[in-house]
Amino acid sequence: MSSSFPFKRVSQADPADARQHRSDAPDALPIADAGAVCKGRLSGWAFQIGWSTRCRSLGCWVAVFIGVAACVSGAVWGQDSADIAKPSPLAISSLPTPPADLGTLIEQGAVTFESGDRDQSLESANGPRVSAETRYRIEYHFRSNAKWDLRGGQLTVRIQFRDIRWGVHHVIWFRRLPETDSFWDNPLVQHEFDHVRISSDPRFRDSFRKRLRANSVVLQDVSSSQRVDDAMVDKIVEQTAKDVFESLSELVAIRYAELDRVTRHGRLPLPSDHGLFDPVSP
Repeated sequence: MSSSFPFKRVSQADPADARQHRSDAPDALPIADAGAVCKGRLSGWAFQIGWSTRCRSLGCWVAVFIGVAACVSGAVWGQDSADIAKPSPLAISSLPTPPADLGTLIEQGAVTFESGDRDQSLESANGPRVSAETRYRIEYHFRSNAKWDLRGGQLTVRIQFRDIRWGVHHVIWFRRLPETDSFWDNPLVQHEFDHVRISSDPRFRDSFRKRLRANSVVLQDVSSSQRVDDAMVDKIVEQTAKDVFESLSELVAIRYAELDRVTRHGRLPLPSDHGLFDPVSP
């Protein structure tokens, strides 16, 4: 099953403008579009002695949460050429060797860089000029076996989640590339990596696995007019995973916005009691 939950969070100078949602992608795609990963869909057996039970095997790839954190400069928005080229990729090999902690973040967060002017459609005509931006993409994958029982009006779904994965990718964009020799010490670079530090934290992945496995039994009341079948059970399994995923990805977005708030988009140092890198509850 493939789902998209595009979410764009753009932090501008005014916190009231910090949240913008997009709904230009479908919530769900047909299971056939999920490719080989869903070939394990199997139906099991049924007993009709006052109750029924079935077994299901389901593979799901991939739900996506997309976020953006933008940092602004003091310059007022100005008009650029209408045919601006796309930003150019920046090879990490062209930069000095990063400090060990940033090197770890680059690897954990699959970080890439780009720089240069971009199309005006990505800018706010009425807001301050964006000087840097961190875009991230979080995705998950799981396989599951589900056994369900229908007794009276209650459906019980017992789920075994396995092969649970959580992946994150980042692109850090700079309008003007900081000086190469002092690149890693540049305050703007360090601020963008504070964003990466939040979303690449492996504790989100660990919490996702723990929370999925904690949702091993799902109870749902059904009416006599509802049809309980394998398709309904599949949706319950997928919704269970989606709910866990969205709760964690939303926490990432909240911490992104809080980082920009307490630092004024990198203009101020992080306060000692910020709590933005605290452990994620299991």
